[in-house]
Amino acid sequence: MNDEIPLADSARLAERFSEAQYSSTSRRLVVMDRHTGKILWTRTAEHSFRHNAIAVAGDLVFCIDGLSDLQLQTLQRRGLKPSANPRLLALNAASGKVVWSTSDEVFGTFLNYSREHDVLLQAGSAYRDRARDEVDVGMVAYRGRNGDVLWKDRSQRHGGPCLLWRDRIITNGGGGFELDLFTGKTTGWNYRRMYGCNTAVGSEHLLTFRSGAAGFCDLEGDSGTGNIGGFRSSCTSNLIVADGVLNAPDYTRTCVCAYQNQCSLALVHIPDVEQWTFSSLETAPAHFAVNFGAPGDRRSSDGVMWYEQPTVGGHSPDLPVKMSGKTIRSVRHHSSRVQPTDDAIDWVASSSIVGVQSIEQRVPSDEIRSYTVRLTFAELEGQTAGERVFDVLIQGKPVLESFDITKVTGGPFRSIVKEFNGITSDSTIEIRFRGIRGDATLSGLQIFDE
Repeated sequence: MNDEIPLADSARLAERFSEAQYSSTSRRLVVMDRHTGKILWTRTAEHSFRHNAIAVAGDLVFCIDGLSDLQLQTLQRRGLKPSANPRLLALNAASGKVVWSTSDEVFGTFLNYSREHDVLLQAGSAYRDRARDEVDVGMVAYRGRNGDVLWKDRSQRHGGPCLLWRDRIITNGGGGFELDLFTGKTTGWNYRRMYGCNTAVGSEHLLTFRSGAAGFCDLEGDSGTGNIGGFRSSCTSNLIVADGVLNAPDYTRTCVCAYQNQCSLALVHIPDVEQWTFSSLETAPAHFAVNFGAPGDRRSSDGVMWYEQPTVGGHSPDLPVKMSGKTIRSVRHHSSRVQPTDDAIDWVASSSIVGVQSIEQRVPSDEIRSYTVRLTFAELEGQTAGERVFDVLIQGKPVLESFDITKVTGGPFRSIVKEFNGITSDSTIEIRFRGIRGDATLSGLQIFDE
């Protein structure tokens, strides 16, 4: 038996599917004047209108009138077949008249529209805690005003829902990635998040999501993924950025996960608050710096990315840096305890490794080149003058002799940067520490090609 079923009946079946853990749909669109409540027009679906596949911008309403593949498979198992194909529609918002429509390759379960670039994206919204019939493969981009296909990639697998950010498409999932809005080609950028319910929502400068606790991805500074502890991020997206305020209403009334305080709150940005991130990169970029003993990664105001060493705050790229010593330990304080001198960065100087004897860093060159080596020091264990004294050698040559941090800076918890130019190498730069009294310590390392 393979009977066609009336369109109204397929819509009613779609409503039953919604009650069976399928994504919610409606049989009718109703458009009203938001000031008066007057109904301007209605449209009854031939199949059903999936709620996630409706987008409104300016004078256009985009929607998909159809059933998901999983819903269609359920009908087919019952020997039923809808009597019409699904359609993607662009409707005039004021009148409801069809501006354009297509039945060619209509498969999506989520629509996005960029009013700035007039690009409509048909894609899916599959993720671990979303409906089972969400699509997780395929994208088509259209010109919004006329329906012309800009590009399509029916093989592109992704987590959803997608976000449109400037001229980019950012996908969801445990590790979302980025595509060019106009070509569909991957850009190479991605982000990583820890385990958790809900999907990312976007603002001009941040993605927000649950990543263990409340999490965010820094789009503006591109420093990686960070966390905001202390309260329970919700099972559904609830970290909403608007006008400089992070609003977090509580959506966890039925959640039994053992996360932090259950509450609603709003947060504002305070630059002095320490905020550490972790990276999605597997290998380090060409230009980076090392923040020894730090609790995560962070980008400085001059654009340099400082990566933690050793890795403790989450995933970090594999740095071409090797350190050795009999017993190396990390020391860490809040940056407010450190008084930076010269051009030292307080949050770099506020952590260190102690007991280090040598550090080697590979440089990306196959010929002898000249480098500048910049070292950040601070006494973070309260040693007085004369209690910690050591020599520093670079490429076997002494650059600091009988170096006493406390004596040079005038006391503990004060930082200093020492810079050495004209260091030559074609493969590796070695920094050795020769103890005179106490264990050598180092907070930061930056090597750059002259």
